[in-house]
Amino acid sequence: LYVQGEMVDAFKRTKSRLEEMQSVDYLSRHPRREMKEIG
Repeated sequence: LYVQGEMVDAFKRTKSRLEEMQSVDYLSRHPRREMKEIG
């Protein structure tokens, strides 16, 4: 985990995005798609 240096902002943004993508609001706007079986 980055706590200092040039990657701190990128890590904070990634963390924020992952938290957003787990929110009820996000999940209600972006439902999961069904996956097709390969083979």
